[in-house]
Amino acid sequence: MQDNQEANLHFRTITCEEHICQTFVVTQLNKQDRIPYVIASRLNDEERFKRQKRESVLDYYIDITAYVDYTAYSRFLNHAFLDQGLALKNIKDYYGFIIDGVDKIYRDSVRNKFNLHVKLSQLVVFKDPEMFPLTYISTSSNKLEPIEVQTNFTEFLLRNDSTKGTNPYDFAILFIEADLWINNREVKGISYFGRMCSDDGTSSSVVEDMADYYCIYTTARALAVSMSATIDGVYNNCSSEDFYLMSNQFSNITDSSVLNPWKLSNCTIESIVMFISSLENTSSSRHACLLNTTVTHVPDVSPRLLGQEIYPDKQCQLKYGQTSYDCQRKNMTSNICTHMFCFDPSRSTCLRQLPLHGTTCGCGKICNQGACVDDQIFQNIDCGVTNAWSNCTLDSCLNKSGGSELCPHTCITYLTYLAYLASKSYRMAKSNQAGQNPATFSFSLINVKDAWKSYKTTHPVEMFMAFSYRKL
Repeated sequence: MQDNQEANLHFRTITCEEHICQTFVVTQLNKQDRIPYVIASRLNDEERFKRQKRESVLDYYIDITAYVDYTAYSRFLNHAFLDQGLALKNIKDYYGFIIDGVDKIYRDSVRNKFNLHVKLSQLVVFKDPEMFPLTYISTSSNKLEPIEVQTNFTEFLLRNDSTKGTNPYDFAILFIEADLWINNREVKGISYFGRMCSDDGTSSSVVEDMADYYCIYTTARALAVSMSATIDGVYNNCSSEDFYLMSNQFSNITDSSVLNPWKLSNCTIESIVMFISSLENTSSSRHACLLNTTVTHVPDVSPRLLGQEIYPDKQCQLKYGQTSYDCQRKNMTSNICTHMFCFDPSRSTCLRQLPLHGTTCGCGKICNQGACVDDQIFQNIDCGVTNAWSNCTLDSCLNKSGGSELCPHTCITYLTYLAYLASKSYRMAKSNQAGQNPATFSFSLINVKDAWKSYKTTHPVEMFMAFSYRKL
């Protein structure tokens, strides 16, 4: 660790219980302990390219190197039926979506100050448990002590010198598929405070990842902490009751704050702006860290809509297990983008979740950072019903004939799934015909209607299962 480093390193933890997240200072540690501040690839110089300056808005880049632990790799490998190539492809897609989700949060929040791009530049997969050994709290649990893991990860990064090694980075993240606990309290991640761009291993974080995509928010918080941001209401004038990303709770959200979980508060933005300004005013190598970016070795997933590839029931199952489902029929809300409810079988109740980007929220509409907006593909489709929340059969919905029949489902249930099918088919066709103008495709919901009528004729017994969310 450099001699001019601060005498003490702070670290923070993020803990979330029943949608209430708290970040709290754990302790201060002497620099010789080389332990973090906790929460819940740079290539050779000749291979780097300078950022492009704009007249009024500057561009900054955070290049992420993500490390994936052996447990996660084993799960991906099993799901790919031991096909290593397919497993690695799925891993790249999954973590590509994680970092893309983080990028959307920062890009939308700080655009009035500058352009901040978060990129997944490198992905390192531990295919053998000995590549990065983990010591669990007990042999019978899946719990890890995050301070110990972060310390070991820092040492690992130091041994693999980030300035000369094969996996350089602005910020390194170790994704762990295990429960992180400190003093009998669950946390979601751990990150050094204000150490972004340091070359001593402290520009890093450990993030709990249970393969449900929710670590997008933990990762976004980890980056904020690494750029000297504190929790809203802690050492700043913002309030956690506004429910921005750096709030310590996400319960009892009001209509005025319903979109804030996808945004950074003014206090967080000011901290990030001051931190980046301080980097530019230093004479160390850190000042140029965010001015350059690298060639990425991970496929770009930003054109894809994750919520179109993983429908609401599946999103719930990733979080709560195979018997979970979208509780939309129990919680009648027209805005799944901010009030998506999943059934938790362990509590026999429905809990509010944040839907994935691109989740269908109506005919021709998708969720974008909490807002239900027009989808460029489906924005001109006629839903064919006046009240999508009325009870009706699928036939009456498609035939525009009212909606008075009693039925356990609503038009929106069917239309959401039909839109999902149509969007998935359209995007598959589009990807197979690269370069073709989307306007040349004649795909519409009418195609799905025709397909439904044909399917109903040939599979009458399976009709309910085929078009019911819960059974898919």
